Amino acid sequence: NAGLSGEKITDIRFKVGPVASPGRRHDEDIPLPELDDDEKLSTQAESAHISDPDVRQAFQELMAAYLKNRKPVA
Repeated sequence: NAGLSGEKITDIRFKVGPVASPGRRHDEDIPLPELDDDEKLSTQAESAHISDPDVRQAFQELMAAYLKNRKPVA
């Protein structure tokens, strides 16, 4: 609240259920852009130090999803 001007937050509520991506309707099936070769190599290089193959794969998938979501959708 220290950084807010005006009305302060006094109550927080949580609701269980699906969350739609900001700016997109959850029922739209818009494919994300593919990664280029440099981006794919970057995910591999960033995860190369992870010894557990399952954790390494999960980290690569996380990085790929992050990069894809940052690209403009055509």
